[in-house]
Amino acid sequence: MELPQVDAPDFARSESFEIQATLPEGATREQVAEMLQTMLADRFKLAYHRETHEYRVGVLTVGKSGMKLPRLPEGTRGQFASNRLSDGATRTTQTGNVASLFPVMNSFGGLQMVDETGLDGIYTWIQELPPPTPGVSYQEALQDFFKAMIEAAGLKLETRKVPKETIVVDHLERKPTEN
Repeated sequence: MELPQVDAPDFARSESFEIQATLPEGATREQVAEMLQTMLADRFKLAYHRETHEYRVGVLTVGKSGMKLPRLPEGTRGQFASNRLSDGATRTTQTGNVASLFPVMNSFGGLQMVDETGLDGIYTWIQELPPPTPGVSYQEALQDFFKAMIEAAGLKLETRKVPKETIVVDHLERKPTEN
């Protein structure tokens, strides 16, 4: 299930609070979500509505030549490792399904990713980020690394606008009311 976008005040992204609560025995996931919404409405005076907005996203598909990485046996566990090499390069190895790369991918290009590959297997990506190049920003180097990683896997990335459910926060108090 893909989570909706949230359009909230800037302070909501930078402040955090610890919630201590005891759930009733046998509470379902849906009931916990309802209890959390009620608590946010009571304590933070949260009011929101839902809309559909268009967002620029990176859409990942299988390239013309198909997936180039071998599919690993079912049950292979996901892993991530990053090692600095003696020449200053960084070797990244990640084992998992295509979707498991999205947190890493989102940090490279700044775009949210949508998986339209239809691939459900487990794969291992091994990629090297070369040492820093004078005159090339770290962000540019990461984006080049990201593109090379996609191409090496036999995948294709294109940018598109897609409709997404968005939770729009109409009101939110910065400080909660007392218990």
